[in-house]
Amino acid sequence: MKEHSAIAQALRPLRNPAYAVLWTATVVTNIGWWMYTAAAAWLMTDLSVDPWMVSLVQVSSSLPMFLFALPAGALASCPRHRREHLPGARKETSAGWTRPAPEKPSKDRR
Repeated sequence: MKEHSAIAQALRPLRNPAYAVLWTATVVTNIGWWMYTAAAAWLMTDLSVDPWMVSLVQVSSSLPMFLFALPAGALASCPRHRREHLPGARKETSAGWTRPAPEKPSKDRR
């Protein structure tokens, strides 16, 4: 019997084209999200030197996921609660879409 390495076993699900596309999209999305949160925090350090305000940028970006992800995962694991899961997922998505992007104030306001 032929032995497979641990790396080959770990990459085996990527042979499925649908899974490979979904996995790649997830990785690209996560990298984009990390870039956005880093840029928003960096911009906030230019706008305010108050550490409290800088930390609120990070909290506002991660709080919707923190509040809705655990209950949504628990509901999704129960087949009878799938109808209840959709409104929670919609709230999480809309919370991310409706959060305003930070804007740098013009020099006239300073």
